[in-house]
Amino acid sequence: MTETERYLRRRAGVWHVDFTLPSDTGEGLGGLRVRFSLLTGDIVQARAFRDSYVMPLLHASRTNAAMRVAVDQLSATSATMRYRANELLARAGLAQLGPLRGTTGTLGSLIDVYASYLGHTGMTPATVRAKVRSCEQALRILGEDHEPEHTTDADMAMIRDVLLSTPAFDQQRTATTDRGAARKPSTVNRELTAIRAMYKWAMAEGRLTFRRAVPGVGVRCQSGRVEAHKACPPPADAGQLCMMQCPSTLDPYAWRAMPVIARYTGMRAGEIAMLYGEDLVEVEGLLCVRVCRHLKTQAAERLVPVADVLEPTVLGLLARTRQGRLFGGCGDYTDPKGQMHPGLRLIQSFGKRAKDVGPYSFHCLRVYANSEMARAGVDIIDRELILGHKSTRVQAAYTPRDLERLRKAVNGIR
Repeated sequence: MTETERYLRRRAGVWHVDFTLPSDTGEGLGGLRVRFSLLTGDIVQARAFRDSYVMPLLHASRTNAAMRVAVDQLSATSATMRYRANELLARAGLAQLGPLRGTTGTLGSLIDVYASYLGHTGMTPATVRAKVRSCEQALRILGEDHEPEHTTDADMAMIRDVLLSTPAFDQQRTATTDRGAARKPSTVNRELTAIRAMYKWAMAEGRLTFRRAVPGVGVRCQSGRVEAHKACPPPADAGQLCMMQCPSTLDPYAWRAMPVIARYTGMRAGEIAMLYGEDLVEVEGLLCVRVCRHLKTQAAERLVPVADVLEPTVLGLLARTRQGRLFGGCGDYTDPKGQMHPGLRLIQSFGKRAKDVGPYSFHCLRVYANSEMARAGVDIIDRELILGHKSTRVQAAYTPRDLERLRKAVNGIR
């Protein structure tokens, strides 16, 4: 920080005041560090504020009376400075400034100011637009004249319920999606998080004067992933999922092999799609699958013995693939940014056709494998070693790997 930027600090493209009151400041304020955003990326404006308000405050901080005058000047600039001024007065034991009428205005005006702030934080324009759109959902539901300070948990719950019951909208066409599907719970949670972030920012900047928790902190909706885990298919449905008709655009062998491998190993779809021939290894006389690519977590790296019923499928894959990925080019998708998503088209097609069998997805086969091993009495540590879950990895680290026991475990899957 150079001399010309004294008491100023630039963070994420926005200038912030950052100074410490002198050690001999009265009423126990000595050494108090004061930091707040100036809501501008212009260094000229930041310097003007520092020279007009920060420097007089520092010079007047020797006595409470003089500090009170400087605080009054500081608080007159904006609600943000008023909030910081009250912090200083509280530390000095002086009467705090009353609420500033008209500070917050309506929810619409708060969103406008918040959008302006986000534009100076260094976020990408797309991220800023997404956050503002989420806040505008609250505006649409609560009304143009809603006052932010009167927002309650009931209001946030109403926003959640309305969003869950209305279809998602396409960002370009502003129309319902082709399937007319309602928003996913994970999408609604993301929008609620953006709305709560706006309220937290408004409180930190002094634009909201109530002293309580941010509205809607406890308002959540159950995520779709939790619901998916509940849909564990019975053995008959699991068999149907592995025998569904293959779409004409996909490789029939890969279409049949991927769900079978998921059923008898509990591997994730991305892990199966990224298997190479060299990942099929023989360890201690047992054929195993080494999971070491496209890992969700570090704990996902593991060695899974191949069940007897799965050996023909795995060896058939190895025989038809001389080199490279076992499922190379089978349903891969490359997004506009050039990132390749292995097996994505195959997995999406599987999910659509699985609806004819029941409320299932490809991930349900992983849940099925875990449930079947639990039914067969397989210890939770062994199941974690096979599935590569992170939650009990610490316990698994203290358990010696017994491939023969794990082989018995996967053979217990029907």
